[in-house]
Parts: sequence; C-alpha cells; structure tokens
Amino acid sequence: MIAASAKALHNRGIPYCLFNSMSSTLVLQTLQVHADTQVSEEPIKEMLPFTDALPLSALYKALFLQIHEATLLTAGIIINTAYELERGIIDAIRSHPDMKGVPVYCIGPLMPVSKAETGHESIVKWLDGKKDKSVIYVAFGSIATPKPEDIRELWKALVKTEQPFLWALAKKEQHHLSEEILQKMSRQFEDDENSRCLILDWSPQKLILQHPATAVFISHCGWNSAIEGLATGVPVVAWPMSADQRPNAIELVRSGLGVLLEDTGYFSEKTVDAQDIYTALNEVADFARRGVLTKYQLAGLVWRNRLDDITSANGSAEKDFQHLVTG
Repeated sequence: MIAASAKALHNRGIPYCLFNSMSSTLVLQTLQVHADTQVSEEPIKEMLPFTDALPLSALYKALFLQIHEATLLTAGIIINTAYELERGIIDAIRSHPDMKGVPVYCIGPLMPVSKAETGHESIVKWLDGKKDKSVIYVAFGSIATPKPEDIRELWKALVKTEQPFLWALAKKEQHHLSEEILQKMSRQFEDDENSRCLILDWSPQKLILQHPATAVFISHCGWNSAIEGLATGVPVVAWPMSADQRPNAIELVRSGLGVLLEDTGYFSEKTVDAQDIYTALNEVADFARRGVLTKYQLAGLVWRNRLDDITSANGSAEKDFQHLVTG
C-alpha cells in the first residue's frame, strides 16, 4: 500500500515527503532491506527487528521493502528527531547509495512550548499540590501494557517509595489491582488533591513531564515518550515492551538519562520484581536526598537545554524546517 501510493503520486508528478515518527533507526534499517534479504523460518519474538541480527520475518521484510521503494521516489524524509541526538545514524542514512539527492530533515523534537492546557485543571491542581521533583509518573503509551503480575509488582514498588505517583493505566487493565486499591481509586481525585496516588485511564503526558513536580518517568520508551523525556529533562526508568523500544531505552541510558530494567516486555517469561523497580527509582531520583540532584537529573538538565537550543531560531531543527518549507 505504501509503495502503491508513492508510485501513484510520483506518476502524477506530485512531490511527497515520507514522515518517520519513530527513531531514525527505522529509516536506516529499511534502506538495508532488499529483495535478497533472508527471511527467518523461526518465530521472531520481537514485533520489529530493530537490531543488526537479520534475517527478518516475512511480514516485516514485505513492509520494509515497501518503505524502501517509497523512499526511492520521495522528495525528502522528515524525521521527528534532532541531528545531534542521532548523528551517527543520520549520517549513515544521508550517505546511503539509495539516498542520493533525497534530503533528510530532522525537525524534532516535536514538543510544544510549555503552556497551560484546558481540560486538565484537576490534574494540574493535583500536581501543584506536590513538592518539586517528588512525583513518579508511569505511562506505557496507548498500546503497550505490562503483564498482570508485573502491574501488581509495579504497584508494590510505587507504594514502597512513599512518594506521590501518577499512573496512566487503561481502565481495562485496572482490574489487575486489588479490590481494596480499586475502591480507594474510585473516589473523585479532585476532591482529594492531597492524595498520594492518582491513576488515570489516560494522561496528558507532555503537561505532566513539563510540570516541576515530576521527578522520574517509568516508560516503555516508545520514540515519542523517549524524546519527550529528553526534551523535558525528566530521567527515565526504562521498561521496554517491544519494537524499537529497547534500542530507544539503551540510547537513553547511554545519554545518562536513566536506567534499564532488564528482561521486560511482551515476550519475557520473567515477572519484573518490585524490589528491582524500587531500586531503579531510587537510583534515578534518590528521594532520600531531597534537594540534591542525581547524575541522571543533571543529565536531564543538560539535554533539556541542548534540545531547547536545537529547536531555537538558530538551531539545527529550525534550519531543517526552513529548508523543508522553502525547498
């Protein structure tokens, strides 16, 4: 479908750009897939093979070939990233033989300027009632959800920290918590703004990450979440589930912004232990030493300032955007 649409546009003389909302690793990997790429006969546990370990599943080989074919005809590739963030991968994409004459625009992170949002007053009120760098924020995106036993272990770890926490947990998954917890959470939180825990079916992530009360982010490390953590300077406890999330998590660790929980995700047979989660949270945020920034929080400040510069009027993202719109 991707290749067919690309050909239709190309044959009609209509220029188009491909937009990649994931890390630039996806673009590079699609460029490396060709008709002779070996197909695995064994089940592949990862939903997407974001590693150098080919072969691919037949499904993803077909998908990547379509994207590769569309790339050959495009007027440019737009990526939600910053050149300085993925310099080596971007350079490899730009130097690939199939990319001759195809510009790559790095216009990220696509993070709006911090401002008040309507419709979330109760959440802001709850956050405003918490001390700076005290809240643990938990979110696994709109698709990923840990196993039921992992959800229960995560609850134990959060309670053990004795810190306020905000958890975006879909209603269909909340029954994995105990009846006692569910009864407690059934109260209207706007009438209990001093409560220590807040569980929501959905949360305004950018607003929460930009709030000064947020101390640490437990995340599956989808690309949007990873780059939003960098842009706001909030350190991460990485809990990848599938796809590109583990490589994204590893990059965050390499950037000094967090720690990685090992052997997590859809295909792991291990239950993530509450003590491991608790230890990771304390390593990243060190709640016992309130007022003293950890090395992860200091790295977060560096990255936040760096990405502010990148998206400023003279930054690389703004320059790439201007090249995109002016041709």
